[in-house]
Amino acid sequence: MEDSRFLSSRERVKTDRRYLFYRWYAVLAVVAWNWVGIQGFLSGGPPGISMLVLVPVVVPALFMCFNLAAFPFRYSVFGPLVRSKAPDINPLKSFQGSWGRIGWCHASVPFVKYAIYSEGLAISIRGVGAAFLPMTLIESCESGFLRGNRLGHRSPEIRNPISVPRGVFNEVRMLWMQGRGRTVQA
Repeated sequence: MEDSRFLSSRERVKTDRRYLFYRWYAVLAVVAWNWVGIQGFLSGGPPGISMLVLVPVVVPALFMCFNLAAFPFRYSVFGPLVRSKAPDINPLKSFQGSWGRIGWCHASVPFVKYAIYSEGLAISIRGVGAAFLPMTLIESCESGFLRGNRLGHRSPEIRNPISVPRGVFNEVRMLWMQGRGRTVQA
């Protein structure tokens, strides 16, 4: 039976409507950046100062796009729904300054932080966002030489698959197997 605490986010709508502004902001910032770049290219000269002026405007828009690469639209910075939060207890184990991949978003060291709870896995990517994946929604733990360590799940809040470092994978797999009533072979 699935824990309703983690699936009730469908009813949890963001209290403000900033996400509507973010939709327009990201599109306009990226379009303006490209327009200025194309104009500079067509003029045949070096990029103008306007490219430099637009950097503080474009960087947040790019990170919003990274957020969309990790989370489905409805749960991203552009969507109306709130993602589940990690429990308000101390994690069993945490991994700071790591790497990882959620869906299409790849993040390198030191931008990813993992916290493992008996209820699930909390993932935080600096500048992109955070999410909580309940153990009850993890469907597979696969390890392979070329594929890495992947967690398959059925959470609507996070894109599939999730690739994690070996240490995180081993801890999550052990808890996941225990939750399924299986023993873990070392």
